[in-house]
Amino acid sequence: MPTKQTAAVNGANLLFSLMKQLQNFRAQVNDFVTQYNDNNWGAIWNAWPTAALATDGSLGTADGTPNTLHPIDTRIAALANLASPNAANDLTSAVTALQAFQSFLTNAAVSTANRNAVIDLFQQG
Repeated sequence: MPTKQTAAVNGANLLFSLMKQLQNFRAQVNDFVTQYNDNNWGAIWNAWPTAALATDGSLGTADGTPNTLHPIDTRIAALANLASPNAANDLTSAVTALQAFQSFLTNAAVSTANRNAVIDLFQQG
């Protein structure tokens, strides 16, 4: 059984590892948000074709015009490599969560929201 001293050393090393991961994540978030803003990805996502969900949970009939509340239609060849058919609104909510993370790290005001729910919207599918 490890001693309290050994457990504390292991805890400190784990903390160092977690801080390094946060440093890397912070850099990735900053880069992503810069690209998102510079390339206006939100407008592109909002214009992607969408489809309502069928009763069995699969993609149903394609919408005549994009509906940002409906999943992105990954049956379209150009979008087939999208990891998950989330709605454009889901993508925007995720960007907002990343922007809140940036604000938190720079001591700016962060609005309250259920960030866990946003993270859980994304399932590899």
